[in-house]
Amino acid sequence: MKARWLIEVFFSKIKQIMCIKSFAGTSHYAVEIQIFIMLILVWLQHIAKYKWALVNLVTSLWLNTFTKIDLFKWLNEPFSLPSDHNFLVTEG
Repeated sequence: MKARWLIEVFFSKIKQIMCIKSFAGTSHYAVEIQIFIMLILVWLQHIAKYKWALVNLVTSLWLNTFTKIDLFKWLNEPFSLPSDHNFLVTEG
């Protein structure tokens, strides 16, 4: 019974530190994947020079999933133009 209590406390702390309200899945692998993803997101937030709110970082990453960008440059300067900004030039 004591081991179960320690596990409950551990997951409670993990959820509190990583701002996880609830786990999406109930299987071992689903919880593990969600924790790893949150670790990666918190790490990206930590190394970025731009001060991202976690929800904005997640949303921006989701919106740019299929965009070819330099991740670390984009994390630090999210509002700068990409180096190949020819898409803005219009003929006319």
